Amino acid sequence: MATVQEKSMFVLWFFETKSVITTQRRFRTTYKKDPPSDNSMRRWLTQFQETGSVLHRKGAGRPSTSQENVDRIQETFTRSPRKSTRRDCQEHCVQDPCALP
Repeated sequence: MATVQEKSMFVLWFFETKSVITTQRRFRTTYKKDPPSDNSMRRWLTQFQETGSVLHRKGAGRPSTSQENVDRIQETFTRSPRKSTRRDCQEHCVQDPCALP
């Protein structure tokens, strides 16, 4: 896993040389370790061009549940309070029962 400094230097070197191979060689000689894969490096470039940063994007947090799903599930448990959560989620195609409020 590359550090933020290593990613930043890669982006800087790439814009200087315009070559992934040359940048990988420079990475190897500077940091004395194997460079990350081409795909990783291209992802860093894309991320830098889109966001201006090489920092990892944080997730959006807890997945949202539509009010329609909440109402439907509450209605189901009002009708059948002894029904298991797992069974109801399987019937209603809810991926993660923990995502419910």
